[in-house]
Amino acid sequence: VTNKIYVANFFNGAGGNSVTVINGADNTTATVTAGSAPFAIAVNPATNKIYVANSGSANVTVIDGTNNSTATVTASTGPAAIVVNLITNKVYVANQTSGNVTVITPAPSNAIPLTVSITPQPFPQNSTSRSFTFTASSTFSPTAPPVQQIHYQVDTWINPWLTATPSGSNTQSGTVGPLQDGVHIIYAYATDGGDATSINTGANSSPLIGQIQALVFFINSTGPTAAPATISGTITTADGAPLAGVTMNLSGARSARAITDSNGNYRFNNIDTDNFYTVTPFLVNYNFNPTDRSFSLLANMTDAIFTATQDAVPGGNAIDTADYFVRQHYLDFLGREPDESGFTFWSDQILECGGDAACIERRRINVSAAYFLSIEFQQTGGLVDGLYRASYDRRPLYAEFMPDASVLARDVIVGQRDWTRQLETNRQAFIDAWVERPAFRTVYDGLGNAAFVDALIAHTGAGFNGDRQALVSALNGGSMTRAGVLRQVVENEGFVRAKSNQMFVMMEYFGYLRRDPDESGYQFWLNKLNQFGGNFEQAEMVKAFIVSGEYRARFQ
Repeated sequence: VTNKIYVANFFNGAGGNSVTVINGADNTTATVTAGSAPFAIAVNPATNKIYVANSGSANVTVIDGTNNSTATVTASTGPAAIVVNLITNKVYVANQTSGNVTVITPAPSNAIPLTVSITPQPFPQNSTSRSFTFTASSTFSPTAPPVQQIHYQVDTWINPWLTATPSGSNTQSGTVGPLQDGVHIIYAYATDGGDATSINTGANSSPLIGQIQALVFFINSTGPTAAPATISGTITTADGAPLAGVTMNLSGARSARAITDSNGNYRFNNIDTDNFYTVTPFLVNYNFNPTDRSFSLLANMTDAIFTATQDAVPGGNAIDTADYFVRQHYLDFLGREPDESGFTFWSDQILECGGDAACIERRRINVSAAYFLSIEFQQTGGLVDGLYRASYDRRPLYAEFMPDASVLARDVIVGQRDWTRQLETNRQAFIDAWVERPAFRTVYDGLGNAAFVDALIAHTGAGFNGDRQALVSALNGGSMTRAGVLRQVVENEGFVRAKSNQMFVMMEYFGYLRRDPDESGYQFWLNKLNQFGGNFEQAEMVKAFIVSGEYRARFQ
């Protein structure tokens, strides 16, 4: 509508905690200050308001798109997703940490006594055009002036508005199209006379311009298609061993990429049948027989199999390729194989650089850090880290962290169906089991409720900023268990924030080097990260680990 693009700058440091506004017409930019760790953005094109979910400050920044002025609306803890209902103008904020939804109802604008309703007319199947009926109404008193004109436009307020054709008393009609497949918005307003194609919402303007109304509609010109199919297969070495990390390139009627898992399997989903495709494998230091497979897809294909042979002379390191690099981060930080959409998204972040070495280096650093900063890791591995620190006043060991994080992350893939329910089930079950561990009971069974709470809070250092007395009272009154109190302490935003840099450095060793940190190295990187306010790019921490000989040797 406005040809503006809004980018949430999540990271700390220069340019962080802000929204970059890009003018699509000339690529000029402006910066708008947001809250802490802006994570998601929703735009209401009908009101030209932009809503920014600030995951670190439990609020929403509301940007007025006309002048970039801002207001702040309080949400719950950990806003992680946000969406606007274009029909009601209400805004829904998913609060990941507190497990609830904040509903924001914008204040009503001044009523304009001249409105128009929009009704879609029947349309032929596969049509790329749509026709609408516009019905205007006037609530002026004592005399309502007749509606003279109704103007409409689709998807934008920039182009000249079209004038509807009269088709009855206060009723007019209009057609838009041809349009591309997808979601569109039609806008309309009425006037009491004269040429009023310039928007003026003043209630006493002459001629009077009514309030703009909007309707969302959908174009699907392709019509029903044949049921999709899958293409799958296995990559093995000559001796039958599965080969993981092989990029599988699909070309033909559709282009896509997949990568083989630890069993050498790959899969392309939702592929249209009755089309011709080619599957081509690639992995540094390997050649494949056959080099590719081409076929017409009539139904599911499950036998697109290849045999890999290692080159006699290595020609590079697989970790230098985007697809292999991304898959390895799923394994090392999230403990699972990549999902299709996530794999493609993060690989493309690097591949978009082409041959620009500086771009590739920076994208690899930011993609790598994104796994540690992700909701999926913070809510699984982050919880494990917090439990050890709050319970025992120490960071976990590598041999402790990895199996515990694996239990918490089981069957959790952020963005897929029921992931929040699965995550909550895992977290609650894990904490309930945690307080029954012999090591925990040895430390805490002999303590009273107040001493129990005080010990946990003491282990958080100065980070905990919750209500100590409320926790003690809840235990004494029986409204909360010790597992519940431990969870309140571990999830306390002050504690989470205070330990963030320590956990980040710890995970450099756990994720990249697969070992416990040496104390001198740990302290060096922690001091450097603290020095730069948590900005991993300026501290050059992530860069140092992913180019280190110890890390790269894992893949040679």
